[in-house]
Amino acid sequence: MRWLALLLALVAGQVRGEALCVVPLAGGGPITELEREDPRRIAWDATVIPGYPWLIVKPQSRYPLYTVRGLRFEELGADYPATDLSQYKFFAQRRDGSVIGFGANPRQLWLLEPGAREFRPVPGLRDYMLSRYDPEQDRIYQLLRDGRLYEVANGRQRLSELNGLSYSNRDGLDLGGDTALPRYVPVLGGYLAASDGQIWFHPERGGMWEPLDFGEPVALGWRLPEAPVLVDSGGRVILDMPMQVFVLDASGAVPRLLYSVATRRRPVMAGGRAIVWRVNGRSTWFERVILGNDSDEWLPDLVLLGPNGVEPVPGSPVRARNAEQEGLRLGQSDARNLPVPGRDQVIVEDDERNRYLWDGTRMVAMPQLAPSRIGRYVRFARLGDLDVFLSEQGFFSFDADFAVEKLPMPFEPSGLLSPVHSENFGGSFLVAPDGGGLWLTRDGRDYEPVENRTNAKILEVVADIPERRATLVSTGGGAALLLDCAQRR
Repeated sequence: MRWLALLLALVAGQVRGEALCVVPLAGGGPITELEREDPRRIAWDATVIPGYPWLIVKPQSRYPLYTVRGLRFEELGADYPATDLSQYKFFAQRRDGSVIGFGANPRQLWLLEPGAREFRPVPGLRDYMLSRYDPEQDRIYQLLRDGRLYEVANGRQRLSELNGLSYSNRDGLDLGGDTALPRYVPVLGGYLAASDGQIWFHPERGGMWEPLDFGEPVALGWRLPEAPVLVDSGGRVILDMPMQVFVLDASGAVPRLLYSVATRRRPVMAGGRAIVWRVNGRSTWFERVILGNDSDEWLPDLVLLGPNGVEPVPGSPVRARNAEQEGLRLGQSDARNLPVPGRDQVIVEDDERNRYLWDGTRMVAMPQLAPSRIGRYVRFARLGDLDVFLSEQGFFSFDADFAVEKLPMPFEPSGLLSPVHSENFGGSFLVAPDGGGLWLTRDGRDYEPVENRTNAKILEVVADIPERRATLVSTGGGAALLLDCAQRR
């Protein structure tokens, strides 16, 4: 194609001074039959810990953790991060820049101080039952096996000032198998915790733990620490638990439940007003999901979370398909909401792929975003310095009125592409289908080819290497490294 030839000619002139290439890593090849059948298993799962000098790589079919040192792919060889129970993924960065790692076997806290090259164990802080970091208060909590709750400060334990004694049934807060340690919620002026289907509240100063009356048991209470908390324009607090949303009045000393909604997707907000896909079934979460009771009443519909209950979304014609006609079960609806990056707006998509814009005032049809224009399977992606629509048809830029423009590409799209953003190279990498090449774009329009020196197809870009201008790549021959050709070392 003429445009492609012109584009490649332009790119060739732009990149002569800074060629990029992919080179094999010593030790990065397959060592098991499974890895020979699928080399993606080698550089399978990569994790970056802030301030830690090594990229943490967990091959799918091997036990140890690996990293990249120089031009070698080798075992990490650290006491922490380690593999047991994926503990290398459980860490928290504190306000002073230090990082706390939560070990699993044994249960041990580890500390990476700013500027340090490795984690060191925190003395004496071992064999706790649960531990978590509360970013709002910059505190680490530990629940001991005897029910006492400690907080950790400056490497030392002390009994938590939340109650001075215990987190167990001494204060009416029973320790159970679905326990979530305290989480400070500023808009509530206190702490939330969970145990055995019950949510509890403790004021920031003084007082005791009090159970909140939510009307029915709260499922998956251990997910409370990560549950999103939204505040609408009326000051109501929306606690987004798995498959349940609780709308709270936070004006009093203790939060009060206004109402709850069984949900299919997470609520999203625009203009200070939240909408959510509601499930209409009257059964409990346990009956719907665990027992598998089926009913077309559980078909999702889109509602507004109003002051005293759910309301119709102004201007919305959106509703999911009929379960009996389509043979759908709970959890199979494709209807979804897509917050627009950098804007206080949400794209709403129903099961028929019709798309609408919610700005907090009303729902507006967006025919320019129809599947025939931008594809059926759409999501937002970062392409260089652009936020774009990504679909099986390629990439589409959009303006303030959502007028779309299809962006040029160095190859024809085949299936849903996945650009990988790289801070190290200031752009996004894109792998052509069937290993047909690797490209870098910094502006979403011009592409720089990356030279492949591995004699194997490039399969995917995995992750940037910390403290080094290089990126880990998965190829048909195993783990490889992308770097400046002139700076190969």
